Amino acid sequence: MTALLIAATWHGVRHPTRRGVVLTIAAVPALSLAYTLALIPFTPRLGDIRKARVDRPALILSADCTMLAEFKPVNREWVTLNQISPHAFKAFVYGATFADGA
Repeated sequence: MTALLIAATWHGVRHPTRRGVVLTIAAVPALSLAYTLALIPFTPRLGDIRKARVDRPALILSADCTMLAEFKPVNREWVTLNQISPHAFKAFVYGATFADGA
């Protein structure tokens, strides 16, 4: 029984019909669409992604990696670079450069 099934399958692979070729070609976009539709319930909304990015606190660390301050979104105020003190800007930029080992 199994040998007969294998022989029939092998015959269909070696001698494809038009219907078999069309079904095979049509199966690729159909399976892609089904996969995409299956992922929709698990995809986060854009607002969730933006909120997750902002919810992380900003940490100020010393040279020995001791936490000096933690800024959460409730006490954060967005400013432009020219509103930041040049001394604070240099401290953050140079501190990050040296901490990375550059």
